[in-house]
Amino acid sequence: MINDWNPAWSDPVFEDAVARARNLHMAEGVLVGLRRCAPESAIAELVSVARAAGLSTSAVARELVSLVSGATNQGVESVARTVVYQHWGGLIGQDAGRSDG
Repeated sequence: MINDWNPAWSDPVFEDAVARARNLHMAEGVLVGLRRCAPESAIAELVSVARAAGLSTSAVARELVSLVSGATNQGVESVARTVVYQHWGGLIGQDAGRSDG
């Protein structure tokens, strides 16, 4: 019998890293589509916006993906969400100063 179990698949740290990478790549794709820019420029913009706000790139990417997918947490306010609305809300038809709560 072949054992297909891989301990890395059930490691929460590994799963978190995969989720962060997935969000980063999706956010990159969103900006490439909206800005019609190169992937490198999209990543640079994500990093720049996050640094200017004192946030992790992962947090900003997660909120950008959440915004465009419509999966925002109603009533939950965060600095990252505010930053995303301010920088990209206008590109995707969201009010720059929008607040869900």
